[in-house]
Amino acid sequence: MIVTFSISQSSASSKSGTSRCTSTPATTTNTSPEKTARKEQLEAAYKTQRDRIEQLEVFINRFRYTATKAKQVQSRIKELEKIERIQIPEEEKTVHFSFRSQAQRTHRCRVRQRRQKLWRARHQRAQGF
Repeated sequence: MIVTFSISQSSASSKSGTSRCTSTPATTTNTSPEKTARKEQLEAAYKTQRDRIEQLEVFINRFRYTATKAKQVQSRIKELEKIERIQIPEEEKTVHFSFRSQAQRTHRCRVRQRRQKLWRARHQRAQGF
């Protein structure tokens, strides 16, 4: 099983300098159902927000100079300014870990031990012990 750590920054967290780190178990294809669901949810929220912003801008541009709608236009402008913009991250940074198998680690240890023994034997012979 591979554990994937994703580090991403949202627009709100980038202002404070913090980021969000989530860990999810994943398959070798590096896609998990949780990650896919989060991405789809974020894209849906982004689309909904983009549509709402477009509606507000159309209303503002249409009725900006109409005296009867001036209060509503000002309210919509204020609403538009308060909206916290959702940004879809281009690519999430992912940290990959790979660990050697037990057999590989044991083999390297044995090779290192043999080399140490050989070096000690040569060193002792050279010093005349």
